[in-house]
Amino acid sequence: MSPVVSIRWSKRQWGALLVMVNVAACVSRSADAPTRHLEAAPVERPLRFEPSVLEAADFGADGADEQDDTAAIQSAVTAAQAIPGARVQLAAGVFYLSDVNPHDQVCLGIVGARGLTLQGAGAGSTRLVLRSKPDAHVLSIAGSESVRVSDLSIDGTRMGRRGTHGIRVADSTGITLRSLEIHSVAHYGIGLQRGVVRGISIEGVQIDDTGGDGVDFKNTAAQNDEIVIEDVRVSRPGQTSPRQAGLDIRGRARLSNVEVSHVPAGATGIRFREDGPDTGPGGHGSYLSGFAVTGAPGSIGVAIAANDVRVSDGSVVGTDTGVDILGDRARVSSVLVRGARYAFRIEVAAQQTFLQGCRGESSRAGVWVEGKSTQISRSIFQRNERCGVCLRPGSLGTHLADNELAGNGKTVEDDAGNAGE
Repeated sequence: MSPVVSIRWSKRQWGALLVMVNVAACVSRSADAPTRHLEAAPVERPLRFEPSVLEAADFGADGADEQDDTAAIQSAVTAAQAIPGARVQLAAGVFYLSDVNPHDQVCLGIVGARGLTLQGAGAGSTRLVLRSKPDAHVLSIAGSESVRVSDLSIDGTRMGRRGTHGIRVADSTGITLRSLEIHSVAHYGIGLQRGVVRGISIEGVQIDDTGGDGVDFKNTAAQNDEIVIEDVRVSRPGQTSPRQAGLDIRGRARLSNVEVSHVPAGATGIRFREDGPDTGPGGHGSYLSGFAVTGAPGSIGVAIAANDVRVSDGSVVGTDTGVDILGDRARVSSVLVRGARYAFRIEVAAQQTFLQGCRGESSRAGVWVEGKSTQISRSIFQRNERCGVCLRPGSLGTHLADNELAGNGKTVEDDAGNAGE
């Protein structure tokens, strides 16, 4: 077996290494023969390396001064791209970044990498701060496989900017974004866009104060899949652009344990999009489990425009509409909505909606039904100003079973001629 050696690379440590291994073999002494020693000829064997660590400090990155660190960190990343499995390590400190010549709206670029890690000393310790005047994505990952970014924070200094992303991913697979803080970016905190984007994991990430979406996932390649968003917190999305979302999903994704807070009027906490001519197929077949959304009047908690979406175990407080359903075959279970205009709204376009074990309370309407073939069971609608269940014209085929309706303006308001519970 070849020897295994782990080294830490610096910019000055290059070149091929060979090890001369002298192998000595001996024959043990027997009772009827003298001892003999056999020596093998020297054998040249290449040294096998474990994944190497490149310290960004060895390339000139200094988190303790006021100098621009873009070129130094990019040099470390470029060097690491030539070593499969390498890791670029950033020390604690503040690293200032800018869009340098040739200007391409990118500060740091990971391009064509295979098995690369960019790691800081912790989200509260290693900070990447955008300082240049032009808009620029702080980190761009393109045409890469098996890339991991973790344990650092990004400050996009969004005031006065328009198109900055914290992290942008395009044409890449097997990307992990973990233990990150992204603050004050002019547009998206994380944008998954352009080409095939598969096998993306966003875990333990906090995103605060974005001009646009917290996380934007487009499906332009019509084959994007295997997107996991877990333990993610988004606060104050959509600060400058209208109709934005904390999490905007186009393409199948699994979301769990997510929180979106301070959603402004006109924006949405979590949105599963319909098909779009410029963005491809929508978020059909997605799952959302374990969530909390709080927002201002005029906002939406969860919007389901895609088909076959499942939403469970969550809460929405203070929005205009708690859960807004426009797609077909949505299944919503164990969701509490409080203090909305419509706790649950099933729009005209929706068909075959299933509401089970939900609660709508202290709102204008517990559930407002305009779509066809809706089934509502084992749910509680109470203390709603107008009605517990409002069945509007066109809501044919609605079926109510084993629900609790108490303290509402009207228990059931039926303007569609449905059969009673």
